[in-house]
Amino acid sequence: MPEHDSSAFISYSREDSEFALRLAQDLKAAGAHVWLDQMDISPGVPWDNAIEDALNAAPQMLLVLSPSSSRSNNVRNEISFALEAGKIIIPVLYQDCIVPLRLQRNQRIDFRADYARGLTLLL
Repeated sequence: MPEHDSSAFISYSREDSEFALRLAQDLKAAGAHVWLDQMDISPGVPWDNAIEDALNAAPQMLLVLSPSSSRSNNVRNEISFALEAGKIIIPVLYQDCIVPLRLQRNQRIDFRADYARGLTLLL
């Protein structure tokens, strides 16, 4: 399977790396096909090309929502790219935050109080 062939691209802020890695590992362990930059970009591959390829290949995006991700220019660029390409965006509420305007009406999966329940709903 090519490194960018996945069913879901995980978008997150670097400040939320620990949660994003845990989520990706748990989803992969359950058999889900997800793409996370820290796990799926091969050494020597240009980062921006890998991100764009993965976004193009994935029909959906898991967006880890937190105060840092809602302010991140990289995350906002990924949201815009996904929306313009007609991707499904699934907001994953990791921490209380202001949800980006373009996603205010999207149903969210809440991981704040119960990680295991959020993971079950997401799967």
